Amino acid sequence: MIKLYPLIANLHTASLGNILILAPVISDLMRHPVPPQVARRILRPHDDRFSLPGSDTITSAEFASAIESSIMACDTAQMYADVILRHTTRLCTADTIVGNMSDLILDFHICVGGDLTKIGLLLADLAPLPHTGEVLPMETSRSLLQCYSGTVCAFPSILRCLKRFICEHDSEERLTSVIASHPLPSQSRPELPGPTGPPMRHQRDTSFPGPTCSPWRETLRKWLIDCEAFEAVPQIEFPWEDSDSSNPGKSWAALLDFFHALQGNVTNWIRKMECNGIEDLFGSEGAKASIRAELRMDLKLNKDAWKALSGQEKEDWVSHLVITGSQQRRLSNPRIFSWNTGPHGYRNSREEIWSIFAQGQPIICLQDLRIPPKLIPAIKDELHAQFPHYWIFFQQSTSKAAHATLQANIKTSPRSQH
Repeated sequence: MIKLYPLIANLHTASLGNILILAPVISDLMRHPVPPQVARRILRPHDDRFSLPGSDTITSAEFASAIESSIMACDTAQMYADVILRHTTRLCTADTIVGNMSDLILDFHICVGGDLTKIGLLLADLAPLPHTGEVLPMETSRSLLQCYSGTVCAFPSILRCLKRFICEHDSEERLTSVIASHPLPSQSRPELPGPTGPPMRHQRDTSFPGPTCSPWRETLRKWLIDCEAFEAVPQIEFPWEDSDSSNPGKSWAALLDFFHALQGNVTNWIRKMECNGIEDLFGSEGAKASIRAELRMDLKLNKDAWKALSGQEKEDWVSHLVITGSQQRRLSNPRIFSWNTGPHGYRNSREEIWSIFAQGQPIICLQDLRIPPKLIPAIKDELHAQFPHYWIFFQQSTSKAAHATLQANIKTSPRSQH
């Protein structure tokens, strides 16, 4: 533990002791996503768990004590040092880049008058591949900037957002050119350099032991049971294949997926996430504890349920999406699902087909749907609205029967225009 004290102190300084910034570190050490509510229990175990959080910061001594509480006899300092150094490097890099660009960012903020819509357009252009330039839903911009009301965003919120998502491989030159071009009229902007993909990084091999973190896992287990998320409990002991949460840019897809789902069917999104290891994390604490149950049961809520949450609860949810979206795991049983719906066709099998989509299989192939050609666009739009994380393709045979074949793939790249 003595070897880790300087590293812990450096990470605490880089994070300003902020629990939401340190939560990804806890997740990385456990090789499993840890929601902010659990991170608070781990880092501040003496707080009243039934009260809303007060100050979301801890001292260096509290952080060191939390790390020490997780160390078992079989653990080594190196198991912790690699993770702590990786996160410290990212935070210091982000702080340096944003500090160098702060005057430019201030000029931009003054030029647009803090307009939330225009700042959202900037965030879209700063997004990592393959989402660069993809229009952000307004609720996404609000959540990234932590501006949950009004139409104006404060300057410090932009700095905080950029620090949160900048990674060590980001180019200050590209970020500067994108920000500098935005005050210009769109027709006058130079062609901007696209973001480069992250350098090849060594994926952590889970065959090598990581920290045991048994006390932390028990804290997570108790919280999941309190939330009645029993289906997630058995997964705690299984490490995720890529548990590196120090690249928040990888979470962009999960964030967009959620906020697009808010416009449609959140319940189907939650079912898909449960199949992939993301639990429903609105939590059992606080005044809005019933929101979790309502989101899982009532299709009418969606945006209304989101708006009913406090700013702290929204931030907790977004923080966990960032953590879980950064880490990766394989589906427990991925497969191509194929079904011939004849003689019933789509009309008489609609409920069964929707339940198949809700399971979240990566590829779904359906044959003999018996859809008249003029109805294909409407049914395609219906499926896109209910299951936005899928690409939908129809192919019609040239036989007399003219049976339609549908293929649906989980989205992994921007939609092609055909």
